[in-house]
Amino acid sequence: MNKISLHQGHKHVTAENIYLISGVNEPYIDKAIPFIESVNANSNVKNIIITLDFLATEAQKKRFQNISFIHLDSTKVEAQNPNTCLQHGGFLPALTNVAEDDIIIFTDADIIFQRAFSSKELEMFSNLKKAEIGVGYNAAPNQTLVQEFQLLEPIIDSDRIPEFFPGAEKFAVYNTGVVIAKKASYQNLYTLYVNEWQKISSTCKHYAKQQWLISYLIQKNFEPLILANELHTHDHHPIDLRINQEYGHKFCVENTPVAFSHHIPDFRDSLAIKKRIHELVRETRKLKRSKNLWQSIAAVSIVVVAYLFIR
Repeated sequence: MNKISLHQGHKHVTAENIYLISGVNEPYIDKAIPFIESVNANSNVKNIIITLDFLATEAQKKRFQNISFIHLDSTKVEAQNPNTCLQHGGFLPALTNVAEDDIIIFTDADIIFQRAFSSKELEMFSNLKKAEIGVGYNAAPNQTLVQEFQLLEPIIDSDRIPEFFPGAEKFAVYNTGVVIAKKASYQNLYTLYVNEWQKISSTCKHYAKQQWLISYLIQKNFEPLILANELHTHDHHPIDLRINQEYGHKFCVENTPVAFSHHIPDFRDSLAIKKRIHELVRETRKLKRSKNLWQSIAAVSIVVVAYLFIR
């Protein structure tokens, strides 16, 4: 693992103080392998995968030597979400060896970690204050929690939300696929979340209520630090205004690969298919009077269907 050392005044900070963490249950582990592979290959901080209610195999540990696998019993997770995601802080009971001032970068596992953190990013992590939590927007900065609430299978009218969560009508919606904070700050968020869990559960049913409540609590009790798109970009909402181009088969902002490429399709395949469609169309035009016409049309059809499927 590449180690980066920083000096902050009289304080000496290294990547050893920063943890990149995600959690998976056994049904999801196969889907998470691309993420785990990318972290193992590219990360320059400490890496942990929390295995919820199962143990990583010896083969997995041997394959991913840049990662520590830590088992967590789900009975230790408070305010469990229906989809078992742990970003509200449910992973914290597993981190007995992480110090209160250490930095936690907790992420979803449907991400490709495309590059090592830059020295500037590591410095930003290390300079986080206890009051700060790093997150990015879910859609646009002007999307409010009351607007988002309408999509979460509401049990109550959305205009009543401020009765339950004062200020929600003015608060933004964050994508909690990447959350960055000191461990002590994350512990405070977890405590607040557990206290409000029954309240949010009494107002809506959709599992994304977890992200909604985290967004609310960060803005109500902490100082949100909005993460740069070069650090985290997702496609849960349209990305065309945030991503300018593809570069070297990695998703980029300008020419900087995005560190956390979150739930973004692999354009290498789609670009190759587009190119092959173009080639086959040209061949079809040349062969339109030939006995191979129908073979060429069939080939084009197959590739077009494949392209539409991966989209």
